[in-house]
Amino acid sequence: MAVPSPQKSTRTTKKADAAPATPETPKRTAGLCAKADSFSPTTLNTMSPDRTIEAATRAYWTQWAIDAAEEERTRRLHQLADIQREEDMERARRQAWAREAIEMEQHSRTSRLFLEAMQNTAWFQATISPSILNYEVVCPHSWFGCTFSCMLRHIEEHLVDCPYRQVPDTPTVEDMDLHSYDVVCPNAVLGCITICSRDTIGAHLSVCGIRSAETELAERMQSQLSVIAASETERRRRMNEATAMSSEVHKLHDAQTKDLQARLHAEVSAFGAAHHTSAQLRRPGVLRVLEVVARIVQTAWPQAAVEPYGSFATHLNLPSSDVDLVVGPFHSVRTDSLGDVQQLGDLLAAHSSSSCSDVTFTSIQILAHAAIPLLKVVAAVGGADLSVALDVTFWSPSHQGLASAALGLELCQGIPGLKEVTLVLKYYLAKRGMNDVYRGGLSSYGLLLMVAHVCLQKASRHPTPTKSAAVDEDDGAVALSDSQRAKGVRVAAALMAHVKAEAAAPCLGKLLMEVLHYYGNNFQPEVDVVTVGTSFRCVVHCLFSGLTWWVTASDDLRRGAAATLCVLDPLDGTNNVGRHCYRISHILRSFQDVSNSLTSLIVRLRRGKDVGGGSLLDRMFNL
Repeated sequence: MAVPSPQKSTRTTKKADAAPATPETPKRTAGLCAKADSFSPTTLNTMSPDRTIEAATRAYWTQWAIDAAEEERTRRLHQLADIQREEDMERARRQAWAREAIEMEQHSRTSRLFLEAMQNTAWFQATISPSILNYEVVCPHSWFGCTFSCMLRHIEEHLVDCPYRQVPDTPTVEDMDLHSYDVVCPNAVLGCITICSRDTIGAHLSVCGIRSAETELAERMQSQLSVIAASETERRRRMNEATAMSSEVHKLHDAQTKDLQARLHAEVSAFGAAHHTSAQLRRPGVLRVLEVVARIVQTAWPQAAVEPYGSFATHLNLPSSDVDLVVGPFHSVRTDSLGDVQQLGDLLAAHSSSSCSDVTFTSIQILAHAAIPLLKVVAAVGGADLSVALDVTFWSPSHQGLASAALGLELCQGIPGLKEVTLVLKYYLAKRGMNDVYRGGLSSYGLLLMVAHVCLQKASRHPTPTKSAAVDEDDGAVALSDSQRAKGVRVAAALMAHVKAEAAAPCLGKLLMEVLHYYGNNFQPEVDVVTVGTSFRCVVHCLFSGLTWWVTASDDLRRGAAATLCVLDPLDGTNNVGRHCYRISHILRSFQDVSNSLTSLIVRLRRGKDVGGGSLLDRMFNL
C-alpha cells in the first residue's frame, strides 16, 4: 500500500479545518444552462463534519506510520553500521595477526638461511668441533697489524716466522710461554667482543652471553614443541566444547539439521540396499571365476587352496572393485613367491588359449616389485557377460589378508552404520580415483578403520585396548586360514566389547556428516593417529612428553615425510595401513568440501521442499 507523503497529509488537514460550516449555494440563472461544475465526490465544500474528522484522523495516523517507519529505518541503519564496524575491527585484527605471522616466518627463514650459509665455513666447523684445540684464532700480534688467522694447532708454526713478532731489545734468549697469549672469543662472529688469555677462555665460554649453536637449537625445538602443544590443547578444547543452543535460531538450525540428516539417512540406506542387490547379482559370476581359478591352481599345487579376502569378503566391494585372492598351502612357507606368481600367470594364459571354458583370462600383469608379488588379471564370464578384475597373491607369514577380512566383516556386523557409510565414502573416492593404493590412494581396509575410529570414539572416549601379538595356533588341528580368521574375529570382539549395549540404530546421515566433519576439519595427519582400540605406545595425541611420540610414529610407522597418514592396524600394532597414502591431503580436502557443502544446505532447507533438485548423495558425488 502506498503511503501518502507528509506534505499531502498536512495540506489535506488544513483544507479540512478551513472548510466552511455552510456551503455557498450557487446562483441559479433563468432558463436552461449548458455549463455546470465538474462533479467531485471529495469536494470539501460538500463533506459532512464526520467525513472531515475521519479525514483528519486518517491523516494523523498516516503521518504516525511514516514517522515510525523512519525511526525503524534509522535504527536498522545504526545496527548495520555497528555490524560493519565490528567486521572492520575483526578484519584489522586478522590483518595484524597475518602481518605478525609473516614477520615471524621471515625472521625464522633468515635465521635458517644464515645457519645454512655458515655451516660449511671454518668458523662453524671450529665452533661445533668437540676438541678444545680445534677452533680458529687470530695471531697474537694482531694488535700490531698482523691479519693472519688459523686453527689453534697451527698457531705455533706461524709465530716462528710472523713478521710482527716482538724482537727483544737485548740478545738475551728468554723462554716464551706460547700458551699465555690473548685470543678472541670463538663466538666473535655472532657478536661477542671479549678478548682474554688462552688460560681463561674456558671460563669465559661458560658465561658467554652469545648462545652456542647447540643451545639455540635446543631452545628453538623447545619453543616449537610448546607452540604445538598449545595449539593441540586449544584444538581439542574447541572440539569437546559444549555449545549452548537455547535460542530460537539454534532450535531452527537443529530442526533443519535433523531434516537434512533424515534425508541423508534415507538416501544412504537406499544406496546400501542397491549395492546389496547389485552385489548379489554379480556374486554367482564371481564365484564361478573363483571355482575356475581354484581348479587351475590345484593342477600345479594339489594341496593349495584359493581364499578370497578384502572388500569381496567383507561385502564392501563396488562393481568396479577388484577381487583379492590369496593362494597357498597355508601350512608351509613359499620360498619363491615371484616364481609361483609367474607360473600361475602362465597357467591362466594357457587356459584361456586352449580351453573352451566359459571363463577366459586377459590383461595378465605381474607386479614383481610390490611388497608381496602380485598377479593382476581380468576374468571374463561369457554366459553372464561379466568382467571380474582379480588381484592374486601367494600366502606368506606376513600376509594378514584373511585376518583383516574377518576383522572387517565382524566390525561391519557389530557397529551399526559402519558398512553403509564406508560404502558411500568408498564410492566417492572411487569416482575421483583416490582408492588405488598403487597410486597413493586410500585402501578399503584403511577407509574402514578410519570410519570405525569415529564410530568407536562416539561410543566411548577410552576404547578397550587390545593386544596385537600373534595368536596361539593349534599344531595341525586347525588350518592356518581358519586360524587367521579366528584371529580377526577375536580382535573384533575385543574392540566392540564396549558398544554391544547400544541397541538403537544410529542416523546414517548424522554419522556420515560426523565422519566428513572430523576428517575434513579436525583431523591433522601430521599429528593425529587413527587407532581402533589399540594400546600401541605412540597413541599419544599431546606432545608434553617431548619428542617420544614424534620419533616413534615418524621413524617406525610413517616411513618418511611423504607418508603422513598413520592408521594403526589392530591386528599388528607395528603395521601402518596408510603408509602408502601420499594423497591424503587431497582426500581430506575433498572431505572438507563435501562437509561444507552439506552444512551450507542446512540454512537453505525448508520442510517438504527440495534444496536444489536431485539427490543429496548425487550432489555429493558430483561435487
